[in-house]
This record gives sequence, C-alpha cells and structure tokens, in this order.
Amino acid sequence: MRYCRFLLFRFEDEDGELGKWKRRTTKKGLITREIADTFITIPKDFCCPISLDLMQDPVIVSTGQTYERAAIARWMEEGHSTCPKTGQMLVHTKLVPNRALRNLILQWCMANGIPYDPPENADYSSESAVSALPSKAAMEATKATAGLLVEHLANGTPRAQTVAAREIRLLAKTGRENRACIAEAGAIPLLKGLLLSSDACAQENSVTAMLNLSIYDKNKSRIMDVEGCLGTIVGVLRYGHTTEARENAAATLFSLSAVHDYKKQIAQESGAVEALAGLLREGTARGKKDAVTALFNLSTHTENCARMIESGAITAIVGALGCEGVSEEAAGALALIVRQPIGAEAVAKEEMAVAGLTE
Repeated sequence: MRYCRFLLFRFEDEDGELGKWKRRTTKKGLITREIADTFITIPKDFCCPISLDLMQDPVIVSTGQTYERAAIARWMEEGHSTCPKTGQMLVHTKLVPNRALRNLILQWCMANGIPYDPPENADYSSESAVSALPSKAAMEATKATAGLLVEHLANGTPRAQTVAAREIRLLAKTGRENRACIAEAGAIPLLKGLLLSSDACAQENSVTAMLNLSIYDKNKSRIMDVEGCLGTIVGVLRYGHTTEARENAAATLFSLSAVHDYKKQIAQESGAVEALAGLLREGTARGKKDAVTALFNLSTHTENCARMIESGAITAIVGALGCEGVSEEAAGALALIVRQPIGAEAVAKEEMAVAGLTE
C-alpha cells in the first residue's frame, strides 16, 4: 500500500501531514502521537527490555524478569552476572522459556497483522508460524519501497526528503525484514545528513527513523560504521530542535549501547554522557527513562566509570533514585558503578545515595 501510494502521488504533501506540522502551535512535535501509538499498540510486556524489540523467544531469568533469548544470552556471554533490568545478581544462568507470553505475542501479532519471526526451535504449531510470516510478495514490495524512499532521500527536494524520512520511520517501526531492507538500500548515511537539518520536522523524523533501524542488531554496526554518525546523534541529543528529537537521540544511544564494544565508544564521544545526565535531571518522564537506561548500559562497561564521574552522571543517577519510573534503573546503574573502587568512592560522596538506596 505504501509503495502504491508513492507511485501514485509522488511525494506530494501539500496541506498534508508536513503542512499541519508547521502550522501547529503547541510544543509537542510531529512524532509525539506516533511514539505514543508505538508504545500503546505494542504492549510493553511484549518488548525485550534490552533490545526494545518485540520478543520472538522470550525467556525468564532467575530474577523473574523476561528477555529475548538472544539478547540476554549475549549479555551473559559478555561476562555480566546481573539482571539488566533490576541490577540483581543472577543466581544461575538457566533460561526458562516463557511459553505463555510467547503464545500471547503470537496471537496479538496475528490479530494485528504484524509479522512474527520466531526462532526455528520455537515450540508452537508450524501452521500458525507460516500464517504470521511475511509473504515473498510483501518482501519484494518492501524492498521496492525502501529503494524508492532512499532515492528521494538522496535526490529529492527538502520537502521530499522530509517525507521520505517520515515514511522510513513508519516502515521501520516493526519487523527486522523492514529494518534490514531499509539499511541495505543505503538509508543510514542519508538519514545522518538529515540529522543536521535546520528543519525541526526533518530532524525529528530522521532521528526516529535511526532509532527504529537501530533496534535490528545488524543495523547497529551499520550506524556506528558511518563516519560521524555517532557524533551527529549526540549532537541531536544536545542541541535538537524539539524535545522529541532529543529524547529519541537518547533512546538511539541506549539501543546502540546494547553492543558491548560500543559502550566505551559512546561514553568517550564528546558531550554524550553529559547530555544524558542533563536529560535525566531535567527531561520529561519519557526523557528521563531514555537517559537512565542509556546510562545504565554504559555503566556495565568497567572502563566507563571514570567518565561517569567526571561528567556528573553519578550525581544525576543518585538524584533519580527518588523519581518514579526510573528509580530501578538508577539503582541498578549505581550497583554496577560501586563495584569499581573509584565508583564506590564517588557514590559515597553523594549525600542522597544512601537514603535513596534504602527507600
């Protein structure tokens, strides 16, 4: 449907969504409703706390938390012995399939027409699996759409580029196939260019498209491999035109920091940790959540401790202990930081730390 729409209307958007955005007088950005729809439509419990994506093979760890098998297995392989969400020690590494949740996810996906890509060893009926998988025709249409969108990102007018970024954002909301097709078509370097746009609408759409693409593991390296892309994302976090753009930049850093090798690289990027700390102190409820989860991920790399101290992140994390909705992640981050002698010393100097951790 999206491909047909482009062929018929050729990116004309007069008095359409972009026009409406520019006429809006409220402080909310273009994508507020889109982001809200994403979290309302996809039940929170269906998404992996590590990857943020819809779980295909949910498993339960010793703390009772559920994660995508591949994500938590990678976490353990990197040497971590704590629960990513709670910061509690894992008493064993056994992963118990959450079959009840997987069946609920499958039923929800089928009811909403969303492709479901379970692992080959998932134990549910093959008939249900086949009906949930995208057809070959649908995949060809996705590839054609991605190619058309990238063409407009590369050669279109500023308006056409903004529309293309918006459509990529929507197309990349669900399905690893969609995210792979878009990246393979060459969208990431072009989206990086739009992150620098003086047009707030274009910047919001491009950074959110980057966030959605980064959820697919293979795209994380594609983003990090683009020269200057990480710095540009951090630039949106620091100086983005809208609150939504800054929050989605923070969420993108959280997504990228799921890869151990990138944790130090992100922490060393100029202004990144400082900006996350600032968002944790002064952001909206959603912004605080994005910031604290990113800082938690960065805290899992032992070499980032000094950076967390000098940037003021520890003070911000301690301050978040009393904030509803982010206190668990803040406590988990501090639990990791105090394992390092310099981290323990820094936390001990924070007057609010002991009181916050004992509440």
